[in-house]
Amino acid sequence: MPRNETSSEHESETTAISDTRNARDNDILALKKCFEYFSKISGDYEKNNRLHARMRELNTRSGCLPTFLLFLLALLSYILSDYIPFPYSVFASITIVVVIIIALFIRKNINRKMTNNQINDTYELLKRHYERFENCPIGIAFSDPHIIMQLIHLIEIRRADSIKEAVNVYVEDVHRREVLSIQQQIAMNAERAANEASRAASNAADAASATRWNTTMNMWRD
Repeated sequence: MPRNETSSEHESETTAISDTRNARDNDILALKKCFEYFSKISGDYEKNNRLHARMRELNTRSGCLPTFLLFLLALLSYILSDYIPFPYSVFASITIVVVIIIALFIRKNINRKMTNNQINDTYELLKRHYERFENCPIGIAFSDPHIIMQLIHLIEIRRADSIKEAVNVYVEDVHRREVLSIQQQIAMNAERAANEASRAASNAADAASATRWNTTMNMWRD
C-alpha cells in the first residue's frame, strides 16, 4: 500500500478518535451544567424519591398481616368462648376480624391517595423548574442530580460515548437491577408464605384444641 494512503487512513482514524473525545467532553460538560442547575432543588428530588418509595410500599406491603389476623381470630375465639357458646363465639370473632380488615383497607386507601397527591404536587414543582432550563439535553425523568452523576460516570468510564448512549445504558442497568430484585423478592415471599402457612396451621390447631377443651369444661360446669 502506498505510504500516502496509509498516512491518510491514520490521520482519519486520529481525527475520528479526537472528534469522539471532544464529543464526550462536550457531553460531560453539558451534564455538569445540568447537575449544577438541578442540584438547586435536590431536596425536592429526594422528597419525590421518598414519596415514590412510600407508594411502592403501600402497593406491595402485606408483611405478617395474614398471620396476625389468623392469630387474632384464634385468640378471639378462645376468649369469647368463655362468654358466648360455640359456634357463636367463632362467628363473633370472624365479624370482628372482618371489621378490622375493612378499617385497615380504608386506612391504606386514604394513605395511598394522600401520597399520590403529594407526588403530583412535587412533580409539578420539578416540572416547572425543568422547563426553565432551555434546551436541556436530558428528559425530566433523568433530571435527578443522582442520575445525572451516574450518566457522567458512564461516559467517563467509556461505557457510553454520548448522553443518549449513557441514558440507554442507565435504563438497562436499572432494568437489570429491578429484575434481580423481583427474583429475590419472589424467593423471599415463597419462604415467608411457607413459614406463615406453618404458623397458621399451628395456631389453628392450638385454637381448635383450646375450643374443645373449653367446650368440655362448660359441659362439666353445666
